[in-house]
Amino acid sequence: MKKLLSILLAAAMILGMSACTIQLSTTNTIPGRNNEETPEGPTPYEELSLEEKMAYKTVIELVAANDYSAELLAPAQDQTTGLWGYINLQGEWIVPPTYKQTYEFSGDYGIAKDMYEDYIYISRTGEEVLSAVEKQPIKAAGAFSDGIAAVTIPLDYVQQSLYINTEGKAAFSINKLPATKGVNYKTLKYVEVASPFRDGKAVVMRTTNATLAERQEDRYPEMAYVVDTSGKALASLPSGMDASPSGFDNNMLVVVRNSEGLCGLASDTGALVAPCIYQSIAHCEGGMYLVQDAEGLYGYMNKSGHRVVGCIYEKALPFSEGLAAVYDGEGWGFINDLGEVVIPCEFDDVAALKTGYSGQDSDKGAFCSGIALVSKGKYWGLIDAEGEILMAAEAEECPVMAVCGNYLSVKLNGSYAVLTTEGKYVLKPGYGAIGEFR
Repeated sequence: MKKLLSILLAAAMILGMSACTIQLSTTNTIPGRNNEETPEGPTPYEELSLEEKMAYKTVIELVAANDYSAELLAPAQDQTTGLWGYINLQGEWIVPPTYKQTYEFSGDYGIAKDMYEDYIYISRTGEEVLSAVEKQPIKAAGAFSDGIAAVTIPLDYVQQSLYINTEGKAAFSINKLPATKGVNYKTLKYVEVASPFRDGKAVVMRTTNATLAERQEDRYPEMAYVVDTSGKALASLPSGMDASPSGFDNNMLVVVRNSEGLCGLASDTGALVAPCIYQSIAHCEGGMYLVQDAEGLYGYMNKSGHRVVGCIYEKALPFSEGLAAVYDGEGWGFINDLGEVVIPCEFDDVAALKTGYSGQDSDKGAFCSGIALVSKGKYWGLIDAEGEILMAAEAEECPVMAVCGNYLSVKLNGSYAVLTTEGKYVLKPGYGAIGEFR
């Protein structure tokens, strides 16, 4: 990648000499033919090509930002050692870079991976609050929700999943779940599928005896159940269907897949809301879902399972902030929830950004905090919901790693910095990577 949205080319050179920061200008000279050759003057901005407009929106000066919150933390990589920790928006290492990897905070806890590939829960003060369950290292860790998280630990040379509370103890036993006829169970505590809790509900599937799996006996397939925080079964999902490990979205619907590999939607009561006729389903903001039909084309349906935008697009991203990026075969543009094209399909690429604090609420859409990242020719740029270019820079790849709230994690000359979405500099380049501030 070359430099950030040309905000970022000029910035990388200036930042070595200044502790100030970046602001994009909309007043630099409009490119056009030389006045000596064209008496009528430079080409008006509105008559420029899209790539020329992106070249026009470049960085002019550096302006410091002081509207940040020290309470927000982001995973960051030390550029010298390659190790990870957590920083605040003042650039202070709240958790020193001593881990192989760190992940975004969810509520009070972040998750770090140590040099042994084990996972550790970290508090916002930097304390390691949980590093083992039942005296076993944690081999996979989910975010806490409703005070419960799903983890995986080694047991008898097999990885087993279970739910724990914030004290690191088993949250509940699954012996309250109904037994399926003809199926033997390996344990009464561990589960095969353990989704995050939402509104006190999660989707689980019990672990069956390994010998049955080896013989591939599926005459009596195990059921997926909706459970409460005590482990009580509230409902069962349709027989023979697997549930997404992501669990319920904020519509309290979960993606299910039948034996043929096709997807549908089920409710927290176990009812099938959308039939299993899609290759894939992704939850969007605003009660919408991105669906891919049997022919591989993309469209959108609502939470009632009704198609609201036909499957006519070769590529598409989920809705976020009322708009969805779609590719019509010639370029990327944006549609509204009526299927109307509101930003023409004239971009070469669109970046999928994390939509604020949604976390597991939705899959990645293009718009976040009022901006989207698009490319045209050799430029990547930020646009607003009207398609106006806010700033741009020459870059081979999208230079923005993460967006959350008002902050952009941006790569400048091989090093990450933090800018506001208004183009103000918050942290100068000096990190190997910076994730979302939460």
